Parts: sequence; structure tokens; C-alpha cells
Amino acid sequence: MHIGIVMECDLRPGRGEAAAFTEAFEITEHADRCGIDSLWMVERHFAGEDAAKGTMGAGIPSVSSTPMVIASALAARTSRIRIGIGVSILPLHNPVGIAEDAAALDHICGGRLEFGVGRSMDEKAYGGFGVDFAESTARQEEALEIIKGLWTNETYGHRGRHYSFEPVNLVPRPLQQPHPPIWFAINRKEAFHHLGRMGYPILIGLRGMTVPQLKDCVDLYRSSWKAAGHEGAARVLLRAPIHVGRDTRSGQEEPRASTMAAIERQSRKYKVEMPSYAELLKDKLIYGGPRDVARRLSEIVDYLDVEGVIAECNLGGRLPQATIEQSLTYLGTEVRDLVNKERLAYA
Repeated sequence: MHIGIVMECDLRPGRGEAAAFTEAFEITEHADRCGIDSLWMVERHFAGEDAAKGTMGAGIPSVSSTPMVIASALAARTSRIRIGIGVSILPLHNPVGIAEDAAALDHICGGRLEFGVGRSMDEKAYGGFGVDFAESTARQEEALEIIKGLWTNETYGHRGRHYSFEPVNLVPRPLQQPHPPIWFAINRKEAFHHLGRMGYPILIGLRGMTVPQLKDCVDLYRSSWKAAGHEGAARVLLRAPIHVGRDTRSGQEEPRASTMAAIERQSRKYKVEMPSYAELLKDKLIYGGPRDVARRLSEIVDYLDVEGVIAECNLGGRLPQATIEQSLTYLGTEVRDLVNKERLAYA
């Protein structure tokens, strides 16, 4: 089972921006040592210390406005872990610049790059960049066409609705050929059929859907993939809040306050009734001791038929760094071993 983590680069109240970078570097080095398979950088804009007070925008304060710059620093501090961009908000940027940055990053990390793309629903970011959110889908599709064209052709030019440029020769081209894996983050039901037909790997999450609803969407994606005649297996990773404590009680109680703060903000934003912590533990959170988490991961990964998980290891941004690192140690060692043993027993 693939086990990755989300890197949020949390900006903790009163600690300053430099401390946020230091914490991100240290957690990444720890994840690399304890066997975590991948790390996925988020992209957030204008997410200062007042971000968590509002009902729109980034929510949790974060310094991760330039994920590929930060990912380069993380790559230099690691040797094994895959470096993911989760995700690059393509409509906000010049695709030629994104193609150059990602190709260089692939060399810097020694071919460990996983390139995730998505639109983001943060309309505040679009306003800050002067981009019309209504154009986001069209801009994303055109930008990705350009990026792939630059990565796979000796020279490439483009004349389109949103971007135009003369033929150029991209230097460097990506180390991975023909290019790094391109992942799409999706949360809309109608997108599963389209991306299965297009043959892209996908990043999915539990927010906004029940597990059975998500199962139906993944099944639709896989059937669309097969119908389109794509070779190999369709790749799916599930993003979910995961926390591992020394036992059931600590694994569930340590992240309670931070988690409920995040859920309260989301409930205000979307104007929905706030669920109880007990309800969340049943369907949205994978919290507990090593055996609890291993059992739940095995159940949900097998039921959804996905390759693995990407852990949100600090939902709400309030867990101490030491607690996060201890959870990652359990996740990369004991939990993985328990999952592997359980799967061998039923093989």
C-alpha cells in the first residue's frame, strides 16, 4: 500500500513565517527517514494568520504559495521519498513557466516528481491574480496541453484562447520520460468519467462524499478508463485525515480539537450542519492506535480499490510538531507492517 502525506506548511499563530519553513523541512526529513512513500505540496495564496477566521479562502494559515520552490528545498533534504505537487493551480500561472519549473524540479529531485494539477475553489486566489474563475476549466485544459507539448516536443509553439507564444525549445526537459506522472485532483462526480476516458491518474478525497458514493465514482472512473483502451492499471490515491497515536484513545483524542476547529470552519463556509466528532470518526477520519488505523486503511483501500492513501496529518493546523512526527513514525512502520501482514494472511 502506498502511504503519502500532505505538506501544508502551516503558519502557526505567533511563531512567524521562518518557523513555518523550518517545521516543514524537519517534518519532511522525518517522513523520509520513517518510510513514508510520497509528500504532496499544497498551493495556497494570501493565507496569512487571519485566514482561519474567514469563511472563504485558504482556511488554515500557510506559507505554501510557491510549492515548486519549496519542493526543491525538500528534495535537497531527502533521498527516497517521492516529491508531489498536490496540486499546481494551473489557471493562475503562465504554463510555460510552470513547464520550466517542474522540469527543473524533476532533475533536482532525481526523477522523483509527481505532478498534480487542479483548479482550486479558492476564488480569493483568482481575484488576487486577476483571473476570472469562470474561465478556470478552460484555462486549465489549455495550460496542460501546453505543458505536455513543451515536455514532449523538441520545439513547441501555441496559439489559443488564453495563451499564445512562438515556438520555443524547453531547457531542461523533464528527467522522467516522456514526463513525470500527471495527477488530477477531483471532487466532482461528473469529472470521474471524463478523466477515466482521458487516462489520467486521480487524487480523490472523502470530503463531500460518503465512502459508498466515492466507490461508485471510482468504479465509473475505472470503467471509463478500460472502455477508452488505456494500457496498464488506472491509478487512484485517496486523500484522508489520518492520525496514529500509541493506542485508540490517544490516536482519537490528540487531534480532536484541531480537527473540530477545521470542521467548524468548513460548516460555516458551506452553511451546513456541523457533524459530531463521533460521526466523523465513523466515516471521514482515520484516527486511532496502530491496529485501528491499519484495520481501517485495509478496509477502505480494498473497498475503494485504490493504490493507497495521502494522509492529512494535521487537519486544522494545531497539532504540535512532535505529535505529527510520532504519528508519521507509527504510520510508516507499525501501521504499514500490520497492513502488509493482514493482506498476506488473506492472500
